[in-house]
Amino acid sequence: MPFLLLFSLLILLIPIYLFFLFIRRNRISNTFAFFHPYCDACGGGERVLWLALNALYLRFPELNFIIYTGDINTTSEQIIKKANSRFNISIPTDRLNFIFLKTRWILESKNYPRFTLIAQLFSGLIIGFEALFKFNPEWFIDTTGCPLTLPLFYWIGGAKTICYIHYPIITKEMIQLINCRITTYNNSSIISSSFLLTKLKLFYYRIISFLYKLCGKCSQLTIVNGSWTSSHIENLWLYKPFIIYPPCNVEKLLKLKNKSEEENKTKIVKIISVGQIRPEKDHLKQLRIFAEVKQLIEKRKLNINIKLIIAGGCRNEEDLKRVEFLQNYARGNFGMEPGVEIDWELNINWERLEELMENSLIGLHTMWNEHFGISVVEGMAAGIIMVAHNSGGPLLDIIGNNNNLNEINNNNKCGFLANTNEEYINTIINILEMTSNELENIRNNARNKALNFSDNLFEKKFCDLIASFFEKNKEI
Repeated sequence: MPFLLLFSLLILLIPIYLFFLFIRRNRISNTFAFFHPYCDACGGGERVLWLALNALYLRFPELNFIIYTGDINTTSEQIIKKANSRFNISIPTDRLNFIFLKTRWILESKNYPRFTLIAQLFSGLIIGFEALFKFNPEWFIDTTGCPLTLPLFYWIGGAKTICYIHYPIITKEMIQLINCRITTYNNSSIISSSFLLTKLKLFYYRIISFLYKLCGKCSQLTIVNGSWTSSHIENLWLYKPFIIYPPCNVEKLLKLKNKSEEENKTKIVKIISVGQIRPEKDHLKQLRIFAEVKQLIEKRKLNINIKLIIAGGCRNEEDLKRVEFLQNYARGNFGMEPGVEIDWELNINWERLEELMENSLIGLHTMWNEHFGISVVEGMAAGIIMVAHNSGGPLLDIIGNNNNLNEINNNNKCGFLANTNEEYINTIINILEMTSNELENIRNNARNKALNFSDNLFEKKFCDLIASFFEKNKEI
């Protein structure tokens, strides 16, 4: 009997061992692979991907580059053309190959109305297996937030592992919201109203937290995009990561002449919101704020007409349905029609975004605990007066914690922070009533601050850190 058990175990382990050997022996030297299943999207994470690739390409001519992507309905040429158009980046092609992953569909949150976090966590592992089987690189970096790919490529693939984290998959604030039984977009009223379901969800979050910590042990170099993300990763992974602010296209935006005050002469003031159409961006809050600002302008009989421009990226059908819902909400609750009070500029190219930014006076950002806030920096560089959420990156890294509403006359002010709808509304009204000199002072301060987040600075810091990592982990 013991012999049979041992024999059965060997029969089970031999294929696993052979698969392990097959993967390891097929590792390709001098290859650097980016794991980014949505590389064809147009968000800040994709800008990090393309700038990082460009910088490494120029710095390390001996390397060949791989991008794992799930964009199977397009070609590599179309992906590169779109990235060039959206981000104004010239992407090299002679040492770049795309590995197309057919299993990306399992990552879609629409597949998991319940247990979304853990389902997507293990979905990333499945996609990672496909990626590893198709190509095993010497160097592997996860730039999209699929942490279980790290132990996969580290333990099975034998690759040197790196991750650039835009935001942790779980935070102490998320756990606190559940514990306090607060209803949010990711904690339904059914759960928050039930003591038992709340306790079960807390247990579920602790399992995810434990798995996430294990992933952290398999990252040989951990880079984060700002102070907020750094503090959470340090708390979860128990070591301090490197901070490299994401690249913001400030060099070109600084050259723009903001024409919003010329627009004001016709009494049309444009308020712009830039960001992907995702629930956490809280576009509903923006619609409510805009509607109440309009009402207050009418009440005070100010001779001003305002327009909201939502320049958003839509990744998939789910995002497009969200746009439709927001348009119906604005129409049904406030009588605001697309193309009249609100312009929806979806998946636009960089030239169009520049045009919109240089004609906008105010930038609106409402995401709670935004991990960084590239759109906030870009707005500041373009001469837009930014009103951002008083949390996360805008608070800790970009605008700073001395820019609250009660310091409206602060000469060092580079933007504004707000929490409640009332704070947003009052801040916007105050900006509308500012003199040209006051606005110009804020613009100058904001543009000086934006220089801290330039493309050139990102490229230098990223390449220097990777070069140091290469030196410590050379193949013997």
